Amino acid sequence: MYADYEVIPCDKIVLKVLPNGNTFKSWKKNIEYLWNADPLVNDGTVFDGNILMLKEIDQVSLKEINIVCNFTGYKNFYISRKYKNIPCDIQPIGVSGIVLFKDANAKLYTLIGKRSVSVSNYPGYYELLPSGNVDDTYLNDDAGSIDYEKNLITEFQEESGLYPSIIKKISPIGLIHDRKENYYD
Repeated sequence: MYADYEVIPCDKIVLKVLPNGNTFKSWKKNIEYLWNADPLVNDGTVFDGNILMLKEIDQVSLKEINIVCNFTGYKNFYISRKYKNIPCDIQPIGVSGIVLFKDANAKLYTLIGKRSVSVSNYPGYYELLPSGNVDDTYLNDDAGSIDYEKNLITEFQEESGLYPSIIKKISPIGLIHDRKENYYD
């Protein structure tokens, strides 16, 4: 295991969403000013949207993890990463998958892709496909939870161009904490 990563193996992950609140109220004016002045924002490379952020991890058993989280604007995350004097401790939660498939000769393959140079974490690096942020599109308001499997399927289709109907099984293998970037997948 690498010191930059922590892996919490589990078979079931539940994402419970809390109401947002005013987490960054005291920094709102500064964040708005810096966001509006940012060249990548102004040229359309970077845009705002909701991202899921970690509040608490509750390991129910060796096989199950409940993650308490809420949404924040991407601009809060982007500005707090770019300007270290804005102390917004945002730990985003994303989804990543490992796609395994066999060719006609039963040789095993996986999908990888190259990250855009304009992303905030690991620009230009290679990653497993599918991978992406979790936004409020997959929020089940009635249950107060996120359907991360649907999010993963959408990322799969967007990134591979393949139809989701070819997916035979989705099985959680765990929660990974990237300590270097303070990001969860």
